[in-house]
This record gives sequence, C-alpha cells and structure tokens, in this order.
Amino acid sequence: MFGDVIHYSCHEGYKLQGSKSRQCNEHGFWTGVRPACKEIQCPFDETQFANGHVDTLPLPEQKIGSISLYKVSSQIKLVCDHPDAEMDGQAQLTCTNGGHWNHDLPICHQLPCTKLPIIANGKIASTEHQPPFYSGAELEFKCNLGFRLMQSRKRVHSRLICHDSGHWQPPRNYRNPKCIRKQCARPRTIPYGRIISQPMASDYNSTLEVVCIPGYILPNGRRNQLLRCDSNTQWRNADNPLRNNNILRCRPVQCEFPEDTRHGMVEFSGLYVGSMARYSCERSFTLRGRAQRRCLYTGIWSHRPPKCTRN
Repeated sequence: MFGDVIHYSCHEGYKLQGSKSRQCNEHGFWTGVRPACKEIQCPFDETQFANGHVDTLPLPEQKIGSISLYKVSSQIKLVCDHPDAEMDGQAQLTCTNGGHWNHDLPICHQLPCTKLPIIANGKIASTEHQPPFYSGAELEFKCNLGFRLMQSRKRVHSRLICHDSGHWQPPRNYRNPKCIRKQCARPRTIPYGRIISQPMASDYNSTLEVVCIPGYILPNGRRNQLLRCDSNTQWRNADNPLRNNNILRCRPVQCEFPEDTRHGMVEFSGLYVGSMARYSCERSFTLRGRAQRRCLYTGIWSHRPPKCTRN
C-alpha cells in the first residue's frame, strides 16, 4: 500500500545494479526502475602476466580478446613459461566478491636463453651478442655445403631471437631455420642427344650422363660426358667443374679437310658426316685406290687417300 518500501539484494556472487529500494507512491506504482543482479567477475589480462600463463583449469566464464573473466570463488593457478624461471609472488589467485583477485599478479623473472639451438645440416653463422643471451639477442644461421635455408614468400628463414621466456623463437611471420637439400633443375631437352643414368632426385652432387646420337659430339670432342649437380644448382662437367657449362650441346661431327694426292685433285661436298670426297688424276696418270671417300661418324674419312701413278 501507499508508503510501503521494498528492499532488493542479490545472491552471493552477484551485485546489484540500480536502486536498493523502491517505495509505493500515491498512484499505486513503485518508484524508480527495477534493479538487476549482475554476476560478479574478476578480469585477468594475459598481457599483464609476462613470461607466464594460466594453467588450463578452471576455464573462464567469458573471454574478450586477451582478457578472461572468472566468476567469484574461482581459483586460478599461474605458472611461468620457462620451467626453471623463478616466480615472485603468489601462484594461486582467488576471485573475491569485490570483483578483484585476492593477491597481486606475481612476476616471472626473465631467464637467459642458455641452450643454443641446433639445426640439421646447418650451423650458427653469426651473432652480435655474447653469452649469456637475454631477450632480443639474435642468431643467424647458414647451411652446410649442398644445402640451403628454407624460404617462403621471398622470406629466408635464417634467424632466431631470444625471448623473455628463455626460449629461442623466429621473428614474427617467420619460421624456424631449416636446411634443405639443394637441387638442380631437370636438364632441358638436348637436341641430337639424350640423357642416360638420370637420378630420381637431382640433389647436390648427384650425376647424370649426356650422350649424343651418332654423327654428333659434345664440345669436349666426345659423344658422352658425366655431369654433376654443383653447390650453385648448376650441372657442371664432372671431370672439370670450372669448364664452361655449354657441355649440354651436341654439334655435328666434322672431318678434317681430305688429304690431297700428288698429280691429282680432290673435290668434296662438305665436312660433315655423310659428305663425299672425289679424287681424280692429271693426264698421263692413273688413280690407284678408292676414287671416293665418305666422312664417317668417327670424324675421319673412309679408306686411305688414293695415289696417282704415271702411266
């Protein structure tokens, strides 16, 4: 009835939002707006707890970005990222009815990165710091002969940085350094030649053999040559790596100019394989031997040159 007053209160773990009491007015309505009970929560900002994290249980009631919200009476256990790090403060916190933790956040003291990382088929190339290595120290890596550092999207993954946790980690958007085998590209098609003994994988130091078809030779004067994949991912002459890489070209075999014969003459159609040389003698001389010779695959003329003898 008119003049009566009601009082509001919330259960434990909740707090009142709005007026604690309302009065019945002369029109028979309660004054003000009905209050609400809102759950009390303690916020925990992960970014404020450097070099550490919250143990998995209990799970927060709500998470907004880096801030987790816990209900009253929740207990969380804090641990340092590095197992050997010293914690200064209480490792266990309890959410109170006031929406605050019962203790201040502890501190995980920074640790040096003591264990130098090792990568397969690689080693540390340089560092601008001296041990002990603390946060911000960088290591640069390089690979052994025949290997290269992995890269992606034009980024070469070659560095590790010491973090506050005491661990080595790659820079943001980079990966841990990794050395992978260098490989030569598959050789292109060789005109008038073919590749034999080709390996399944063209890794560094692997070999293959190039052979020219009959009638063609390589610049070294031979029909075949062994090639080796070098550290620059180029196929090189296995016998002489410093030699020009034009080894992958087959050119036609050529014979020398056919020999002249005394008291005679020689005419020839060319110097390539299959070319013909024809001999004839002066008057009063007779040809002894083959009048025609052919340029052979071996680069020499068939038969011996004929002779012109006086009649």
